[in-house]
Amino acid sequence: MGLCYHAYTVSSSQLPDLGVQQREHSYEVLGKGQAPGKIILFGEHAVVYGRPALAVPVAQVKAEAVVELAEPNQGLLLVAQDLDEEIRFEGAPVHHPLVVAARLTLAELGLTEPPPWRVAVRSSIPIASGLGSGAAVTAALARALANAAGRPSHPPRCRPSSTR
Repeated sequence: MGLCYHAYTVSSSQLPDLGVQQREHSYEVLGKGQAPGKIILFGEHAVVYGRPALAVPVAQVKAEAVVELAEPNQGLLLVAQDLDEEIRFEGAPVHHPLVVAARLTLAELGLTEPPPWRVAVRSSIPIASGLGSGAAVTAALARALANAAGRPSHPPRCRPSSTR
């Protein structure tokens, strides 16, 4: 028996507008990504042991990321708007969650050098509330980077689960 995870696709009309702040200088938007919150209805602890769970999206809250072309020598700049934090990719702490997500996504996309992009991330999902804020921010960031690189993300294929 194989287990499959298919991300529930939510249209932008179903998600609230977070009102991403406009900046004084506007750059070309290269890609956008978003992901809803989630709630696990059944099997919350079972997933720790590789067992299935029943989860549903919470479309009333979401995380979103917008990638813009930045100045040529700027490198990759991650902007966590809700935390009022700007992280320059080069020289950033290697274990910072946004840096890890960006690094892994860029590697998966085959980008060996960080591009000159500004990535703004916002979320209306409360942190540490069990609604999957970290996962949604990571998914939105990965989708935005993939779209900016011209490689829109697709749901992963099913793969057989290990039996215990």
